Amino acid sequence: MSNIQLVLQKRKRSWPCIALLLLLLHTGCTVQYVAAFDENVRDQIYELAETVDKFWGTMLEMPEDEREYALFRDQYVDIETKLRSLVLKNEARPGNEESAEQSRILLELWIEDKDIHRELDSFNNFLANRHRRQFTEVFTAMARAEEEKRMENL
Repeated sequence: MSNIQLVLQKRKRSWPCIALLLLLLHTGCTVQYVAAFDENVRDQIYELAETVDKFWGTMLEMPEDEREYALFRDQYVDIETKLRSLVLKNEARPGNEESAEQSRILLELWIEDKDIHRELDSFNNFLANRHRRQFTEVFTAMARAEEEKRMENL
């Protein structure tokens, strides 16, 4: 099995979670308690989205054969720490189950990518571009959810 097939197989397990997450954000009208808007969390989402996008952009600028895991180890740890902080903040807010779940999914995806990179000691353009888009989709959904909370709490 090629490296790309191995990575795609691992990522396929996470993709249904992302699809479910996006579906939940766009489903029907039910009355339920929604967590209060938190400007700090919204700002952290935007900052993390920018950091993760820069991570992938930097990687994509390098030749594939120079993308050794060791060169990215510190960035993986820094971003994972920030994602764990976002999970904690979202889990601590009452009525914020969906945002907490979204944060956990982001963290799981990040750890998967880190493990894949460590295992293969490389990351090809196809996967890097694909994963960059996936993270952008989840961050966008999270940012929209926070903006909806702001609007509901006006």
